[in-house]
Parts: sequence; C-alpha cells; structure tokens
Amino acid sequence: MRRSRLCLVIVLGFLNTPVTSLPCISFDAHWNLYAFGIQGQYDWAFGTQESWSRPTGMPQTVSPPSGLNSLLGPTVINLDKTDAPPFNGANTQCLLSQSFNAIYVLDGDKSNPSAVHVFNADNATWSVQKTDTSEGPDLNVIAAVLDHDTNII
Repeated sequence: MRRSRLCLVIVLGFLNTPVTSLPCISFDAHWNLYAFGIQGQYDWAFGTQESWSRPTGMPQTVSPPSGLNSLLGPTVINLDKTDAPPFNGANTQCLLSQSFNAIYVLDGDKSNPSAVHVFNADNATWSVQKTDTSEGPDLNVIAAVLDHDTNII
C-alpha cells in the first residue's frame, strides 16, 4: 500500500512538470487510473491500484524521471490518440460518467473549446460531441460537475 501511494505521488509530480497543456487524471467506473495529456502528448492507462507497484518499465515512447519506471506496473499502456483532445485548453476538466464508464473532457482543445471529448473506458476509444455554448457558460472559467443520476453537466 505504501509503495502504491509513493508511485501515485511520483506520477502526479511527473504530471506537474512545466508544459503548455493541462493534464487530466481520472478513474473509470472500475477504478482503473488514467492520465491524459501528459507532457501534452501522452495518454496512459495505469490499471487498478493492485498493479501500480509491480516493478516493470514504462512504455518505450516515454523517458520517465529517474525512479519512476521501477515503480509502475506492466499495465501502463499508451492509449490511442485518435479523436483525443490535445489538452491545451485554459480550463481543462475531466468528469467521470459511472453509468456509461466514460470520461468527459471539457475545454480540452483551445481551438474548439465548446467540444466535449468523450473517452470510452470500456474500449479505450475517443469521440467528440459538438455543443453550442454561444448562449451558455464560458468554459474558460466554469467549474463543472457531472450529476451521476441524470448524466447532466
């Protein structure tokens, strides 16, 4: 348990490195941990907590900070970036929909801030939902909540 907490702290520290994007960390409905927009280019699935402390390496496309690769487990995988947002919005937020096992990303793309990107955790795919916020809230400043009963943001 202690080692998995240390692992999570190190991952969170790694995600906090100075970059031009805002990474997003979320769990799915089955308690799998995801980190999106790491260093503005990587989306990772870490699996459940039981796998976080197995001593194996990171994906080959990543150069983790010293010590991180010995703490993360074999379930760390790079996710397909097709339709994924670039995580460069001013106020990127991730919201879990437990009913659909999906993660909604608000303001994940500064060139299209009204788009809601949806990560389907069951099959690890992205889709984009077009929205009209011309008469709605400014996504650059709101703090959103997803109601789990109605699935309304």
